[in-house]
Amino acid sequence: MKIATLKILILGGTHFLGIHLTEELVHRGHEVTLFNRGTRTVNFPVQQLQGDRDGNLEALRGYHWDAVIDTSGHLPRIVEQSAQMLSKVTNHYTFLSTIGVYKNFDTFDIDEHYPLATIADPTTEEITEKNYGALKALCEAKVQQYFPNRSLIVRSGLLVGSYDPTDRFTYWVRRIAKGGIILAPVHQQVQFIDARDLARWIVLMMERQVTGVYNATGPSYDLEHILQECQNVIDRHDPIIWVNEEFLIEQGVQDWVELPLWLSTRRSMPGFSRISFQNALRSGLHIRPLGETISSVLEWDTMREAPKLQAGLDEQKETKLLAQWKESQKMRIVVMSTPEEREASTSMRQKYFFDRIPTKDPYLWTFTHKEHLHFILYRASEIVGYAHIQLWPNHRAAIRIIVIDEQARGQGMGKYFMDSCEQTLKEQGITLLQTEASPNAYLFYKKLGYTEMPFNNPDGEPTHPDDRAMGKYL
Repeated sequence: MKIATLKILILGGTHFLGIHLTEELVHRGHEVTLFNRGTRTVNFPVQQLQGDRDGNLEALRGYHWDAVIDTSGHLPRIVEQSAQMLSKVTNHYTFLSTIGVYKNFDTFDIDEHYPLATIADPTTEEITEKNYGALKALCEAKVQQYFPNRSLIVRSGLLVGSYDPTDRFTYWVRRIAKGGIILAPVHQQVQFIDARDLARWIVLMMERQVTGVYNATGPSYDLEHILQECQNVIDRHDPIIWVNEEFLIEQGVQDWVELPLWLSTRRSMPGFSRISFQNALRSGLHIRPLGETISSVLEWDTMREAPKLQAGLDEQKETKLLAQWKESQKMRIVVMSTPEEREASTSMRQKYFFDRIPTKDPYLWTFTHKEHLHFILYRASEIVGYAHIQLWPNHRAAIRIIVIDEQARGQGMGKYFMDSCEQTLKEQGITLLQTEASPNAYLFYKKLGYTEMPFNNPDGEPTHPDDRAMGKYL
């Protein structure tokens, strides 16, 4: 179906999303006018009007547009000036807002009806991180005041893509492409939208003269998935060292800017990366594959000839942090001997095994029995793992319990602990180490070289029907 040519005014249009909007509008055959201060070069066949939103709108007089797209409104007083003037010469007003307008991010799946942020002094014109969202909410109200039932309010999530001046997403693409050992924050959810997808959807909504308020963002990803996809697209698979938040805070690393896409839990914003955008999807928003976004950013960043990024760790600081993390993560195993180690072992046994039955641990007597070994795993001075090994005749031994504390999982400690236990037992003359693997642990043992074999418990106890008897020759 042929699209009617529309006359479109963009307030801004030379910065990030504005560039993608201009490109999309020109591609779809619309007549585009840009209004801005004229400080940036425009490489599209568009009309340019020069002025200033704050008091110099004269260049807009005498024109009529089918629709206006406002990408640069941050202060309600200034937005009111343009909205009031343009309400008489256009039919439809799209205002680019932000998910930051919401009162808080205490819950998941925040939709367009969630309470908005407020500000004590609505006349303030000093924009800060704390009042940015509240000022945007006031801007929305000004647009709706002058365009009742004629406005589209787009509450955008984090924008990524080419022309992104923040370099938050670009940092990770460039960092993977550079190679070497990479430091990254573990357990971080990230939600964003490719600026091209947002631009295309806004144009489609404008063409249909859709009104209302919409959250517009993309899926929520784990940062680990994003970086793995970066490695696949770029075809570089260097080691990534996943560090915890406590370490980053101790070292004074600034979230969001110094280590992009990491948002500290101290901000108490669990819902920030899990915003509902179902209404936008139902209205036609299309999200491209993650790999396409990564490829586009890589191509654009390469063309820029590697300028200094606006976000991210510099090489010297990353190297220092990696060394500090390595030092903090030094691991060692010992045979349980101190009261503190015994207390930690008792606690981990009860928490991870006997509380699930539930029953009181009946095997604490093994702490002092010569046929039972109890290993402790230390990370620096912190106890993070425990293992109970029973010694059997004929140079055999059995793993009765092995556990890594929940807060330390996902960092390769389980494998290190197993390797260390095996080496210690081998030095003591053990040639076969056996276990009864639960369904959840089966793949873990299999990856470490354990195979299914009869358990042959000298105590005559049968293997639990859900477990699999496995073993490994040392």
